[in-house]
Amino acid sequence: MDTSAERGLPGDRTGEITLHPSGVSIRGPIGSTFLRVLQENGLSVGSSCGGHETCGECRIRFVDRSPEPSTSDRTLIEPDAIADGWRLACAHELSDAARIEVPERVGDLRSKERAGDEALACGAEPSEGRAKALGLAIDVGTTTLSIGCFDLATGELRGLVATRNPQRRFGADVISRIAHVRRSKDAGLNELQAAVVEGLNGLVDRLSAEAKIALDSIERVTIVGNPTMLHLLLRVDPAGIGISPYRPAFRDSVRRPAGDLGLEIPPRTPVETLPGVSGYVGADIVGGILATGLDVSSGRTLFLDVGTNGEIVAAIDRRLIACSTAAGPAFEGAAIVQGMPAYNGAIEAVRISDDGIACDVIGGGAPAGLCGTGLVAAVAELYKAAGIEASGRFCDPGAPLSERFEGAGKERRFRLTGEPAVCLHQADVREFQLAKAAIRTGIEILLQQAALRPDEIDRVLIAGAFSERLCGEHLVATGLLPAIDPSRIDVVGNTAGQGAARVLLDPGLMDQAETLARSIEYVELSADPRFSELYVEQIPFPE
Repeated sequence: MDTSAERGLPGDRTGEITLHPSGVSIRGPIGSTFLRVLQENGLSVGSSCGGHETCGECRIRFVDRSPEPSTSDRTLIEPDAIADGWRLACAHELSDAARIEVPERVGDLRSKERAGDEALACGAEPSEGRAKALGLAIDVGTTTLSIGCFDLATGELRGLVATRNPQRRFGADVISRIAHVRRSKDAGLNELQAAVVEGLNGLVDRLSAEAKIALDSIERVTIVGNPTMLHLLLRVDPAGIGISPYRPAFRDSVRRPAGDLGLEIPPRTPVETLPGVSGYVGADIVGGILATGLDVSSGRTLFLDVGTNGEIVAAIDRRLIACSTAAGPAFEGAAIVQGMPAYNGAIEAVRISDDGIACDVIGGGAPAGLCGTGLVAAVAELYKAAGIEASGRFCDPGAPLSERFEGAGKERRFRLTGEPAVCLHQADVREFQLAKAAIRTGIEILLQQAALRPDEIDRVLIAGAFSERLCGEHLVATGLLPAIDPSRIDVVGNTAGQGAARVLLDPGLMDQAETLARSIEYVELSADPRFSELYVEQIPFPE
């Protein structure tokens, strides 16, 4: 008798999962969660919490014989959806055989192989008259992967593609992913490396198909990313980054042939990463400094790259001081009740006026949720309209806005749209406050380190994909930035990718990047006695 299976622990017996409607079957150990079995069979299932039954992303639908809903099912899934068979894949274990539907499935290895073959057939040969020498500038973000393809002779951008980082199924932030490696050792490291390479190869396939790029013409690749992302890509254990004193295994640039990493381009193509600074200020920030010229320009500039981590650089006449702070996933659209990445359907901007509420939706269709910039705008606009107290609690702004409030206590929410309804929840405001307090505390400590007052700052540069639709007035009004004239705030986009492209097109800049990385003064906030007190002070909104 297999007693381990009876106790719900993985044993030698396996069960079968049939995927609906494709009919594809996969197998896994009885007693393993559905989430684990799906991931181990190459299916991309969202799980920002790393399978701990708190994020609600790993929903699957049982076509028949639905298991009894768990407590987390009832907490995170709507009653109608539960009745229709929806459950959390992390909350239920495989016991024998099951038929399920997985929404927005990336697909198993066989479907990936078919898609890759089709893409290669579309882009097998370059168009007549086009140069063969191409290069890829890759940005490996915690949340998003992007690749720009450039003509190395002319500098022409031939294609730009992006997708979610498949590593998100192991956790939304770098700490979750480091923890996965620590728990699973070599197997976990291999899983995370395979996941990111899966995502990058999917983007390479898209470039081949959409931009008619011949893969054998790719001659050089440069890569940026935060230190954890580069460790995982290169299959280097990032454990040292996760514990004090937060030391990476490497900081210098690394050069490898593409074949060693599993990238589906000519195997001898040189792949080179930009150097990093510390365990939490990496090649993405070095690329951003190169792209904005902070290392060669005079004046007083504050540079922020806002994402799951917030990296901040104070540049004072070529002196560079940097820190990193854990902002959490709110600015990426995660940890928000109706949050989502900046994809079609996401509300990216909100305006409240006497005429009502206007929401800008990416793609122009029906709203489906809030991305990071939409969250900032919604909070700032409602605070300005007296619908939020300085403490962060919702309050009654009077008619007609008061009619948009629903629920009570922690469940209270403000309806931004009609049907389908997208709401700003009380819990979302708190998530925003915690994230902005972390960023602002890092700014305050850097300004103190540089003996600089906010009114002495010449300009503020906001980088990252998150920055595209940010409003400077909103950043100041909510206290994410100190009281700075909004006209001095500029949004500069994905400077990490821009920096990777600069080095791709001018390899001589790699030496400059190495010198730059060694010259940056790094402030470790976790060891700074000022952090805790300043952090608490920055949680409320400015009066």
